[in-house]
Amino acid sequence: MDSTSQLSAAAESSVSLPSSIPPVGLSVPCPFRVVAEGAAPSDLTPSARADWLTWGTRTILECTNAFIWDPTTRRALLGWKKRGFGMDLYNGFGGKKDPGESINDAALRELQEECGIRASLKHAGILLFIVGETLVFEVHIYAATSWEDEPRETDEMRPEWFSIDEIPYDKMWPDDPFWLPLLYQDRPFIGRADFATPDPTKGERFAGKMLRWWFAELEPASASQASVLPPS
Repeated sequence: MDSTSQLSAAAESSVSLPSSIPPVGLSVPCPFRVVAEGAAPSDLTPSARADWLTWGTRTILECTNAFIWDPTTRRALLGWKKRGFGMDLYNGFGGKKDPGESINDAALRELQEECGIRASLKHAGILLFIVGETLVFEVHIYAATSWEDEPRETDEMRPEWFSIDEIPYDKMWPDDPFWLPLLYQDRPFIGRADFATPDPTKGERFAGKMLRWWFAELEPASASQASVLPPS
């Protein structure tokens, strides 16, 4: 399924929210343009804007996710996750930041550990994910259009090249079609998606269905001002 079909399918199974203000947990003090916003129909209530999941005193896990792509050939490198969180899905290359490590250093380390590539990474976006009452992720998205060494398979990831027009969104996280096309257009972004607690009886291992989402493109000159807010 291409990105247009994937977005159409998502739109048909969602209900648009009435406002385009940033959701709780995101600070966006710069110009932005909302590209996707909605909620699962069964979860929409009259107070939908206030119904974002809360995370209270739970620790926010800072993570990275790096995407390699070639604008000349319009090919993108993705990794098939072989184990751990997100197993059996395609994704970028990343993971949790170690204590005392900068987020940029974490992105470089995770990229090399997971596929053997060294690259000059550019910060592309920031995403907030909440999974039920268990997990909160602040994910810094990076992109690179030049790199050293050839990608290689590791214990955790199997790298594969795809045409940007044939990204396998049907085998990725359901929020990816809303923001990954922006990365391949070199347009910075911010967003949030809430997921239900996984139900093992439905085959859900890492997260349940996507309950609510909001994604926006940022003005490039001031994109660095956007951030995730700590819980109040």
